[in-house]
This record gives sequence, C-alpha cells and structure tokens, in this order.
Amino acid sequence: GDKWIDHSIGVVMFAINEKHLWRSINDEKHVPIRRKYGSIMWADLGERLVDYPPFQGLSDCQVEMIQRARWIFTHGFACLLNNNERPEKKEDHIVHTIRRVSQAILDDFKNDPSVVIGQSLFQSMPPDCREKHET
Repeated sequence: GDKWIDHSIGVVMFAINEKHLWRSINDEKHVPIRRKYGSIMWADLGERLVDYPPFQGLSDCQVEMIQRARWIFTHGFACLLNNNERPEKKEDHIVHTIRRVSQAILDDFKNDPSVVIGQSLFQSMPPDCREKHET
C-alpha cells in the first residue's frame, strides 16, 4: 500500500520470479536498452512520487538522492536474491528488509541534506542539484 516501497518490492520479486529475464535485462550487452527504458521508468516513478507524504518538505535534490540510494540497494538486493546468494526468499522477510532499509535511507538524507552518494551519481544529477552540493 506504499507506492515507494511497493516499487522496490516489485523489482525484487521480479528478479526472484523471472530469473533468466532479470539476468538478460542486466547483461552488459543490453545496457543501451536498459538505459532507454530505465529512464522512462525512473521518470514515471518520479511522477508517481510527486505527492508522496514522506518526501514532502524535501528539496528536489534530496528526493533525487534518496531515490538513487534506494535504487542502488534495491538493485543489489534483487541481484543477490536472483543469484541465490541470500536464502531469505520469504516475501514477508523481503518486505521487512525493504521497509527498514528504505526508512534508513530516507532518514539519513532528511537529516543531512548535504549527503551525496558518489561522484558518478553526483555527475548525473540535474545541474541545479549539483550546484547545491559543490563547495
């Protein structure tokens, strides 16, 4: 019932239930296709989260960094479960983990708006956000 959490759960469950398709999508030879459709999905999620209550009062830059950090977690978690590197595949454990990590990411970025994830992500931020973080 939480659109931000549900998105992450959907990605992880897709990676578990569609092992070969997940691996194909994430194969390096498909990077151009993944980037094309990934940007469309990223924009769609951003539109869906415009009025998301936990993001209210945050700058666009903070929301961008929160979403990027959570994407890094979600993608990594999905890959681990897809490769059977984590035995917990019970949906309630997955949901609990996603909720806890998502809340930790949200809290950290809310409490320190100067946090930047990393240089490569920093460079991919919109210019107005980069300017706010450059010192």
